Amino acid sequence: WAKEGVLRSLNALYAKNNWKAALPPVMLQFLQQDDTFFSTPINMHRHNLVWANKAVFDKAGIAIPTSWDELIASAEKLKAIGVTPIAMSDESWQIEELFESMLIDVNGPDRKST
Repeated sequence: WAKEGVLRSLNALYAKNNWKAALPPVMLQFLQQDDTFFSTPINMHRHNLVWANKAVFDKAGIAIPTSWDELIASAEKLKAIGVTPIAMSDESWQIEELFESMLIDVNGPDRKST
């Protein structure tokens, strides 16, 4: 649509609201064409969670972890008693969700470009 000339540039709005500085660089590339912004994200959703089977943790005498360090430590304990500690689907969107959540947790929310 941008090439057809039916979309209006949003560059003035990006400049006025400092949106370019607020958005991760990797996202900016999808919002513009030839240095002209034609779209903007309405909102972003993150799923920052890990599911745990409380019965398995109770049986192993392990508290539900509240940090990544505790998660890794509990995984080692579960593995030692024959439990597969971490499992997930092989669908790409689920792998991406987990990777991004861990990346944000390790690097913090201010490291938008990592």
